[in-house]
Amino acid sequence: MLLAAFAAALMPAPIVSVSAWAEQHRVVSAESGSPYPGKWHNDLTPHLVEFMDCLGFDDPCRSVAVKKSAQSAFSEGVLNAIGRAISVEPCPILVLLPSLDEQLKYNRVKLQPLLEETPDLKRRIFEVVSRDGESSTVAFKRFRGGFLQTTTASSSKGLQMISARFRIYEEVSEYPADVDGRGEPTAIADARSIAWKERGDKAVFVSTPGLKGSCRVTAEFERGDQRRLYMACPHCGQYQVIRWQDLRWLREDRRPYGAHVVCQANGCIVEATDRLAMIGRQAWLPAFPSADAANPAPPAVVRPDELAAWRGRDREGREPSFAFWQAQSKMVPWDEIVHAWLQAQGDPQRLKAFWQQWLGEPWEVQGEAPEVDRLLERRQKWGRARIPAGVLFLTGAVDVQGDRLEWAIYGWGRDFSQHAIDHGVLTGSPEGDEVWLALDGIRAGRYADAWGKEWPVDAWGVDAGYLSQRVYRYVQARAGAQRIYALDGRPGWKLPALGTPRTVDVDYDGRKLGGVQLWPVGTWDLKGELYWSLRQTLKGPGDDGRWPAGCFWLHDGCDRTFLEQLTAEYLADVRTRHGAVVREWKKKAQSRNEQHDLAVYARALARHETIGMTDEAWTRLEVERLGPVAEAQLDLAALWVPGLAAGSPASADASPSPSAETGQPAPAETGQEPAASSGGWVGRREGWLRR
Repeated sequence: MLLAAFAAALMPAPIVSVSAWAEQHRVVSAESGSPYPGKWHNDLTPHLVEFMDCLGFDDPCRSVAVKKSAQSAFSEGVLNAIGRAISVEPCPILVLLPSLDEQLKYNRVKLQPLLEETPDLKRRIFEVVSRDGESSTVAFKRFRGGFLQTTTASSSKGLQMISARFRIYEEVSEYPADVDGRGEPTAIADARSIAWKERGDKAVFVSTPGLKGSCRVTAEFERGDQRRLYMACPHCGQYQVIRWQDLRWLREDRRPYGAHVVCQANGCIVEATDRLAMIGRQAWLPAFPSADAANPAPPAVVRPDELAAWRGRDREGREPSFAFWQAQSKMVPWDEIVHAWLQAQGDPQRLKAFWQQWLGEPWEVQGEAPEVDRLLERRQKWGRARIPAGVLFLTGAVDVQGDRLEWAIYGWGRDFSQHAIDHGVLTGSPEGDEVWLALDGIRAGRYADAWGKEWPVDAWGVDAGYLSQRVYRYVQARAGAQRIYALDGRPGWKLPALGTPRTVDVDYDGRKLGGVQLWPVGTWDLKGELYWSLRQTLKGPGDDGRWPAGCFWLHDGCDRTFLEQLTAEYLADVRTRHGAVVREWKKKAQSRNEQHDLAVYARALARHETIGMTDEAWTRLEVERLGPVAEAQLDLAALWVPGLAAGSPASADASPSPSAETGQPAPAETGQEPAASSGGWVGRREGWLRR
């Protein structure tokens, strides 16, 4: 008996996979936001089982990548792998987050609930009691045999002091290309973990995709074996990947949309009621394209008896990588995907979010400048300095040059269609007062709509990148009379249209005149939106005569010079000194880009001024701005539809226009500061505009 017990003690512990450990021990906290709190069940997320088991150290792979949609539970699968490592194979663990905010959120919403609600882990983690070097902290968890450290990818300091066997790169597509001049953050972390190579280290890359061409998780996925989730049609039994084009719907005007999938094998209609049956029979197949003709990728449709052969194809040394989108999840009804798609139409911001967050695919920014000759052909004859149908509010922007001010005014529809209204040049040195007084006259101007109602420009922005102090003085002196912003253009992706302002000192001849708010503008995403909008215009009307939503409308006063400036930049692939490829906006050689910048700044103001606007608020604005029914002599329902959705803005020419013959007079150049609006959109600001 004693001998048997001794022998049993010497036996190695049975191998427990990550998925098995999760079912035995994991408790999902309600505080994590999960709709299924309590004991973990693999059958709720069957797509995670193979992925999770790749993350155990008993699996020989060294790297795993997941290109995924949002809310797909892969991060929960990673948490299960963390829990299993702490419990079964304790070691140093590193979790890298894009920013400090993301780190804090991860600690609070994901990590801490995992450790507190799962008894097998709670008893293993040292308490958070003090900074004595023996206890845990919020970002550093100690346990026997190892530790878990969360840190950010934005600072190399936290990476240089950590050597981890298990490295988790969360939302890796949002990491900076270079951190503190030391290179790409995952490369820094990997270099610090060389000592673990012999024992077997593990790295996992998990992220929704970024931009096509420079997306880290997409690159990691493509380096791997590119596993796709094949699911069985509940009618014919043939396995296939549900693609975006396989999802159809019966109507678009209201829920339910009647979302369904068309089987690629036999055209079977898989209704929403059969969705769970289809998702319940699934298999991951390595789908990478091979240069070896004898090792082809699996076809679009696979018979059940062929699954084993395709699963066992030669992976040619590639590590596991997975691609997943919302239609493959048990937790996401297909109707919700259709709704998100319909809501995104005409708005490049929403379309980008849909592509990345719902489809799990990188967003492609079309960085090649649209052709000027084709844009000239798309100009409309509503007349310069007039407001066409569909416009709901106006924004203006000013660019400061050494011998002039350049300005432009744009109108905006509900779908963020951008309408060129007016533009011009004020010649004279911006160091003096004359051009700034002339700008006051421009800002005091009013613009007539199709029914003769005159509108002010609702918000102005002035670029403070040149002669900053002169701009600060101008904005400070006119604060309160009209919404006017001092703007600071910033390079980089995923920056807000207008970020959090900072107060800068206003200095005149060595005297401090107080302060003014300087607003950072995230220009790169807005440049992509601008070119997307121009391409919508190039598409022209469809067979039904309707133009695409979100167009950039040009009047016939937009000449070649204007359009050449508007399209003066392009998107270039740039390789950093450490070898990473990033996408950056560049100006064409010998080109002027003032109108490009002005269009971007005006769009930034439009985005900012409408943050948080509900459908109800938009409708109220439409009713106010499009005029009373009695005045317009049009059906109210027609007024509620922006011009782009109803057709070409040229239709405004046919609307009653009292000033059509005389034209819009040029704004007065009085030199006096315009008075604040008393009855307009800005004056009342009933939740429509934001400071």
